[in-house]
Amino acid sequence: MKGLRKLFCLALTMAIGFTMVNEAHAATKKVSMKLSSGATYYGEVKNGKPHGKGTARWGKEKTYSGDWVTGKRSGQGKYVYYTHSKEDLSEDMIYEQATSLTYTGSWENDKYHGEGKEFYQSIIKESLYENGSYRETFSDPINRITEGYFSNGKFKSGYSATTSREFNNLSFVSDKVEIQLNDFGHGSKIKELGTYSIPDVEYKIKKNNVINVVGISQSYTYKGTTQGDKFTGVKYVKDKFNWDTRMDDFSEIRVVKDLETSSKNIDYNNFEKKSREMLKSILKSIDPHIPRLEKISKELLQLRAII
Repeated sequence: MKGLRKLFCLALTMAIGFTMVNEAHAATKKVSMKLSSGATYYGEVKNGKPHGKGTARWGKEKTYSGDWVTGKRSGQGKYVYYTHSKEDLSEDMIYEQATSLTYTGSWENDKYHGEGKEFYQSIIKESLYENGSYRETFSDPINRITEGYFSNGKFKSGYSATTSREFNNLSFVSDKVEIQLNDFGHGSKIKELGTYSIPDVEYKIKKNNVINVVGISQSYTYKGTTQGDKFTGVKYVKDKFNWDTRMDDFSEIRVVKDLETSSKNIDYNNFEKKSREMLKSILKSIDPHIPRLEKISKELLQLRAII
């Protein structure tokens, strides 16, 4: 009797093992196929759908290489998109437009989901042909790096660095904290902010529907709370111009409470003092994030031109 039981168990184990080997073999077999999205696919399949490791190409512009689950991009993967167009505006003027996007990280159901990193670049350029070569007469580039957590295809929390003709920003955002450095000189040291001039920095702590905020800029400094569009706190505003000296000699303190504002003048030196006190407080608060912020800022400067 015991011998029959052992024989039965051995047969069952072999059957299960054989089934698992067959399923694994079916899932790891690589084939070429056309997807309903129009992409060409080469990789592992299961039940006629991409499943496992594989690469899909949508013409020459888009490529995804990585994990698939039942026909959808899910797991770890890399997506690359690039397009470049050129047209003649006149006999000696050309117009070019290009966009480049690379995302590496986690996916779920064909969308960014989880930890990942996105590099985005775009440019519009016009060039004039003269003296045997083309000379750039106009350029409008945008470069951005976003790193952190994505949900359902959208960036939710983490670090971001952006540069363009109009702005240079560096930021961190999460459910509880938000840091924003505007007009930031990418590649510079954050702790050296304010050495030569007052920077544009804002720090927020979120709790339920109330946000504690501290901010400074060339024109104003503020500290308080916001709830919706309502601000309660103190603002130091540099908006008093002295016509005799032709200088911003005077500033103003505005205390906002229950939508009522009271104000009084202060001298310009007092405004500078308050601004630097608040900057010191902000730098202390954001200190844990400074290494990551500076790292992504330097990476932004290393991006190569896409045309």
